[in-house]
Amino acid sequence: GVSSAASDVYKRQLGHRALPQRRNIVISQQRRSDVECFDNIEAALAAIEGDTWFIGGAQLYAAALDYCDIVDTTQVPDTVGTEDAVFFPELDPMLWKTGPVSDLPGAARLKLCRYHRVAP
Repeated sequence: GVSSAASDVYKRQLGHRALPQRRNIVISQQRRSDVECFDNIEAALAAIEGDTWFIGGAQLYAAALDYCDIVDTTQVPDTVGTEDAVFFPELDPMLWKTGPVSDLPGAARLKLCRYHRVAP
């Protein structure tokens, strides 16, 4: 699989470290020498084969939804009250079917849910 992130997610959340056992790319107008970079989602997807995961930030999540058939989410029951918080865009129930919710193995307070794009 391939993990795609925006440049600030790669810097702040991943600490400039690639996720293990997968190809990592950054989608950004900023060039980085320590990771493979693309200017936009279309260029990145043209260079990728197989499954792709978009791991943020908020603008990348919103832009990538048009290219997704499945959305895997981890639901965190915390209240986030900072202006720096990033939220996943709301999924239109007319476009996305909610799958079952299950406990994250080893962290029962976290829930996993998969959404499938509704066929047109």
